[in-house]
Amino acid sequence: MNHLDFLDTAAKLLATVPTEADIRSAISRSYYGVYHHVLLWWKSNDRFPNYKDRGHVKIQMALFNAAMPVAKNFSRSIEDLNIARRKADYELALRFALEDGQKILDRARLAIVAFDAVDKTSLSEGIEDYLRKTNQI
Repeated sequence: MNHLDFLDTAAKLLATVPTEADIRSAISRSYYGVYHHVLLWWKSNDRFPNYKDRGHVKIQMALFNAAMPVAKNFSRSIEDLNIARRKADYELALRFALEDGQKILDRARLAIVAFDAVDKTSLSEGIEDYLRKTNQI
């Protein structure tokens, strides 16, 4: 499966007259599209650990601490998308409207564009330095 299919699924869920469950699912799929986009790159770098526990947070923290302002901003975007996903998945007392789902889908698409624009050599070096300093490699 292509991870970008998650964004297509989110768009389909929002395209008609979505139920709140559709909107919540679209928010969740939007986050996972971005996460798997980053994870695909992460796993292609054999110097990085293969996180099995708390990988979402550990990868986000590595990006945040890569000593690149653009990576720090991207890390915050991932964190915000993950917070929205957790609210959509677990906080059933909250209400989500179509605009909420569309906003998250748009942010996810922009996050992928932003990540693709980052210099991956500098990013890899910054992450590797952070992982060494924190004894993760």
